[in-house]
Amino acid sequence: MNLKKNLIDLFLICFSTYTPLLLYSALVNFNFGKTPHDIVEFKRRIEDDYDLQIQAANKGYKPVFFPGTILKNSLLPEIYPIGTLPYTPSYYCNEGYGLIKFSSDRFGLRNLDHKWDNIKKQSNIFVIGDSFVHGACVDDNSTITSHIERNLKGNTINLATGSNGPNEYTAILNSIIKPIINDAIQDNRVIVIFYDNDNEIKNKALIKSNKSIVKKSNKNGYEPTKTYINSISNYIKNNYALDKKEIILNLEREQNILRKKMFKFSYPYRIFTLVPIRDRFYKLFKTISISGNNQDKSITPSQNTILTLAKVCQNKCKPIVSYIPNSNYWRNNPFSKEYKKQLKEISNEMGIDFIDGENILDKNDQSNYAPKGPHLSKKGYKKFADYISDNL
Repeated sequence: MNLKKNLIDLFLICFSTYTPLLLYSALVNFNFGKTPHDIVEFKRRIEDDYDLQIQAANKGYKPVFFPGTILKNSLLPEIYPIGTLPYTPSYYCNEGYGLIKFSSDRFGLRNLDHKWDNIKKQSNIFVIGDSFVHGACVDDNSTITSHIERNLKGNTINLATGSNGPNEYTAILNSIIKPIINDAIQDNRVIVIFYDNDNEIKNKALIKSNKSIVKKSNKNGYEPTKTYINSISNYIKNNYALDKKEIILNLEREQNILRKKMFKFSYPYRIFTLVPIRDRFYKLFKTISISGNNQDKSITPSQNTILTLAKVCQNKCKPIVSYIPNSNYWRNNPFSKEYKKQLKEISNEMGIDFIDGENILDKNDQSNYAPKGPHLSKKGYKKFADYISDNL
């Protein structure tokens, strides 16, 4: 009799606890007609991305080899990577405007290669950042650097690659900006653009790397050292697929693996397994973990980047720090306000102008962000770049 009573009590406790959570999960999932962002992104990947990437690979395009991904491997390259393979037709990403493709420059970055010529004898604007500055996921004419160059009529260099974070920004400042600025004749500006997720601590490997990877070219410009080119090229060749058939095989394999997970993105699964609630707990614990790690260190990676920017530019270039806000739909983060505050405080402390993108980009306005992903829309990129240009 006691066993039966205990089982009934246990059932009632579980039912009374689970039922309100289930109702909340259902409410959040349907969210007044808005499809959850992860379902939109998953469907895009399954239905569009892989087929577009396979088509690109068939035409000879290679994937972008992100420094952030390389630095997660157990075997590391000899030199801190700052881009993908040099002089390579590359496919990037799709968030509603089709698969973006570009040809990398001599450093493996997204620039017209001639921009590196005659740098010494002209004024330049160097822009450092992650996938937003890299131009995810829009055509060349819609990137931040393209808009700034048209607005200010100056040679603008894109020093960004997707998945980069503060440690990569610091490495770029030391390995590219510092040697160029030390040798510069004209005035230069260096902009470091942070995004909301740069508060995460990642890619600590090789962070002390500060060796120059540039050398002077014959046209008053700069090119990568042979040591750097050999390091990045050999590393990618030895660790990643470069053959067309192998690239396509890997893409098809990944697509098939994801297809087997489609049921996890169905509404019944998401509702009954309380996905929205579990996601919120995950974000909370992740934020607490990041906050705890930051408190354990006297200087965070983001602060170190700004300190390095100030040091590199000291009386030699104009340093600027900017911030791109996250979309409340695609990447909602209630703790981003505190991170932006930290960036602004350290920038002001170092006497560096801080350009707050949230002044021009409404986080609740989905037109500022891509149709099928968390990066900026063409409209959003233009608004942000114009705002930076107006403040330079």
